[in-house]
Amino acid sequence: MIVKLYGSTHPGYHRKKNEDFYFIEDNPYPLLMVADGVGGERKGEVASELASQAIIAHLYNYLKSGFSRNKMNLLLKEIFDKANLLVYKAGKGSPDFHGMCTTLTLSLIYNKKLFVAHVGDSQAFIIRKNRIITLTKLHTLAHFMKIKTEDHPFSHVLTQVIGQREPLLVDARSILLKKKDIILLSTDGLGKYVSTREIKKIAISSDVHDLPEMLIGAALARGGHDNITVAVGIVEELEENE
Repeated sequence: MIVKLYGSTHPGYHRKKNEDFYFIEDNPYPLLMVADGVGGERKGEVASELASQAIIAHLYNYLKSGFSRNKMNLLLKEIFDKANLLVYKAGKGSPDFHGMCTTLTLSLIYNKKLFVAHVGDSQAFIIRKNRIITLTKLHTLAHFMKIKTEDHPFSHVLTQVIGQREPLLVDARSILLKKKDIILLSTDGLGKYVSTREIKKIAISSDVHDLPEMLIGAALARGGHDNITVAVGIVEELEENE
């Protein structure tokens, strides 16, 4: 399997800092991750990076020790739980970082399968030929209450975040990959301005290595009030015997 990864982030036009964090790596297995910190000042910035680095460290330790693909979803949930506890304790232990938290969406490719774990309002998609498949649901109060108006105040109220005191409810799923599939992860700074249909249209008409910048550019052209982060991967080769 050959997977190429690309990513980019932008603070937006109206934020002093970029509280988003992203990570892409193809060794030992292709991994994409985006996180959107919450808390203001340095809180969100610290939370998104702290949670991401914790998950990377725990995941790589498991990958090195050997693991069962059949237990991958449970493994990812366990790793998210560890990151949640770490961020919560870090916030509780310092007045400067009290209340910090972050969204986090992760995609891991292993043996022709994409594993996704997610909390918050970032999103993950697969663009397959002329279709776009949404792999995550929004953990917002508006989504929970089935309020469809995107500008409703409850659309900004998160129901699941890393750094919360309550037990974390992680969404985890897997999907078989096909050749030329495009995996796309984004923080909500993209979704506020660019619809799912438009994401598909831009992805189909753009070179993949330009796609993060193209999508970020589209969000900026419509206001860019929030931090915007996009990470993508394309399955260039998929051997039949893999």
